[in-house]
Amino acid sequence: MKTVEWDSLNISTSKLGFGCASVMGRVGKKKSLYAMQMAYELGVRHFDIARSYGYGEAEDVLGRFVKQKRDKLTITTKFGINPPKNQKILSVVKPIARVVFEKFPALRSKISHKTDRILPTGLFSKDNVKKSLNDSLRALKTDYVDFFMLHDCYSKDIFSDELLTLLELFIQEGKIRAWGVATDLRTIEKLLPIFEVKPKIIQYENNVWNSKEVSNIDLSNMNSILHSPFGGLEGNSTIDQLCNSSPIIEWGKKENLEISHQKLSRYILEGAISLSNNSVVLCSMFSKNHISQNIEAVNNPDLTSAQCHEFINICNVNKKLVNFKLMEED
Repeated sequence: MKTVEWDSLNISTSKLGFGCASVMGRVGKKKSLYAMQMAYELGVRHFDIARSYGYGEAEDVLGRFVKQKRDKLTITTKFGINPPKNQKILSVVKPIARVVFEKFPALRSKISHKTDRILPTGLFSKDNVKKSLNDSLRALKTDYVDFFMLHDCYSKDIFSDELLTLLELFIQEGKIRAWGVATDLRTIEKLLPIFEVKPKIIQYENNVWNSKEVSNIDLSNMNSILHSPFGGLEGNSTIDQLCNSSPIIEWGKKENLEISHQKLSRYILEGAISLSNNSVVLCSMFSKNHISQNIEAVNNPDLTSAQCHEFINICNVNKKLVNFKLMEED
């Protein structure tokens, strides 16, 4: 597995990261633990989670997995969005919901937007941040996390001297190795100039659909974790639309490249990887085959650098080829 080297943090980890946003939500404990183990065995060494994932249960699952491997991998967790208070009820309902969603997948997106509204957000006070870190460390069964990120922060007013002092204290105490910001790219662009103490790491969405926006600001010197490489493409029908689009078909003929559902999915991932520079790219992947394919895209890409560049340009110019919604999974 290719690695990223962050000299300023003295940290090396895998280029491909395991995104845990679906753990104990869409995906249950057994399948999640299996996928984490498969990813680890195949070379993935970064795991990204948040206090709110799985409505508060995901960190405990990751904690079970990393117990004997803590010194061999890196972990990001986030604070500012808390799990709901009615976790016991949700723990009973979620397994039933997974069965329903497997039979009726179209229901998932409709329900998920409504359930997300029950999560308390914007909790960046000193007491909330302390509690969030302590809860995360306890659930993850570790005495430190590598990266502790502000989750969906949108205002400069959040970054009080009190908060920044607390985050630096966590570093001194060895509870975190670095703190950072996980939000949308435009907000990061606005916030970075105002920081007196700069975050050591940032996390945002990056893929072939928004690459022009990314190129408008210079983030090349920032340690970065990038999510949503597929840009929220929903289901096979969207990929099918791309496969049948004239610009994609013409590009494939010119470059003598196969245009199929499987190959186009790989090209989209390779495009996101090519945009990432020295960054971790997060993927949500819960089958051995899916994990293997993603790792292969990292280690042995089908596209040359020039082909990636042209593919990205086509996707940017032709965003309206398909109807899709950019979904954040940070």
